[in-house]
Amino acid sequence: MLRKLAPSVALVVALLVPATASASTPAIYHTIEGRFAGAYFSSTDGCYQTDVWVSASSTKYAPQPGVSDKLNKQGLTSLSITVYDTCAPLEGKHYPAVADWFAQTSDELVTAPRLRSATLDALLPMTDGMSGATENVAVHLGWAATGVAHPHTARNNHLRFPGEGIVNTHDNNFSLSAIASGTVMLAGVNVAQGVDEGATLEQVKASCMEVGYPHWQGDTYFCFGF
Repeated sequence: MLRKLAPSVALVVALLVPATASASTPAIYHTIEGRFAGAYFSSTDGCYQTDVWVSASSTKYAPQPGVSDKLNKQGLTSLSITVYDTCAPLEGKHYPAVADWFAQTSDELVTAPRLRSATLDALLPMTDGMSGATENVAVHLGWAATGVAHPHTARNNHLRFPGEGIVNTHDNNFSLSAIASGTVMLAGVNVAQGVDEGATLEQVKASCMEVGYPHWQGDTYFCFGF
């Protein structure tokens, strides 16, 4: 079962406030930068196929200008390990699962400049959702970029909410193909065997400024949608 963490991140980007709203102070202004890595490993031992999905990130959230809050840094790692019995009859399109381990922690992805490589070193307390068993799983993985960065088209939005305010958003992202390898040790066994040649690295930079009209007295949460 594929589980992804939902990414959300970006760097400080200057945004121009339209003249019609320049007299108002932004109600929300957030800038986010995030780096993400994903990998998948699959191996077979007799009747049992083990699929491993790894997703890790490192993010920075900047506060609204003038607010005393410090830059917020955080990491998020998700790990899923599912074991299937390939000798049993299919259940629909899949073999029946005999174990389904999952964990999500605040462990942070460590990245190199320009995102040419990344590493994840973590000890995750995991639980098998089928048996209730628990294990501490040691993860030591590395990613290396195998190609050039593929930029995603930057989006600049100038959205008007009649009678309420204006939202400006900006993002500029890129992704890299990569290979991933290392160890994911479950009960003394490395379940991340081989090399994932289809791994990914991604950087997301985004910013959102919300400016309410002076007469608007209601709550404004438009930026939470961007």
